[in-house]
Amino acid sequence: MPLEKQGSGSLDPEDFNAVVDAVTALQSGGSAMSLLSKTTLSSPGTFDVSGIGQGGNDLYIVLIARTVTVATFDTLELRFNNDSAVNYYNQRIRGNATTASAAEGMAATSFQLANLPGASATAGLFGWVAVTVFGYASTSWSKMYEFRNNAASALSTTNMNAVFGGGIWNNTAAINRVQACGGTGANLVTGSQLRIYSVV
Repeated sequence: MPLEKQGSGSLDPEDFNAVVDAVTALQSGGSAMSLLSKTTLSSPGTFDVSGIGQGGNDLYIVLIARTVTVATFDTLELRFNNDSAVNYYNQRIRGNATTASAAEGMAATSFQLANLPGASATAGLFGWVAVTVFGYASTSWSKMYEFRNNAASALSTTNMNAVFGGGIWNNTAAINRVQACGGTGANLVTGSQLRIYSVV
């Protein structure tokens, strides 16, 4: 549907046209991201995607999942290149209802990034996590990332968490493999999905 300029506010015509061009490019499939991998679990399990191409600038990872752990919430664990050494660091801020809190993870064996609904959560509720790794194909620096997460165990007050954070994988290797599972290696439920994009 064509875009039309509406409202009484002032907008430079060149700015408006730039917005139209950008939206049109997105609607026609133009994007700075290229889908490298999309995996949907057909039975409970974990994700292990290898052979990730090195042609992009950054890596964008999207996970939509729920775990089999008997709890309202479980933790997402993420690893790069099958590295289980104490090379994972993160700082995060969590919002729950009107309460905010902060926490860190130091010298861990995986990124324990976020909350996912567990088996005791309301049926049909999945959590999502989006992770951006900057300069993932470089061999010059330890890998820096940021992430966002939202998950609910029930549609009622105090049962939803929103998390934002960032951190470092203390390894200069190019990332060519991503693994994801629930806390302490727990399976993710059928229908959980992992998508990996290259940002160019």
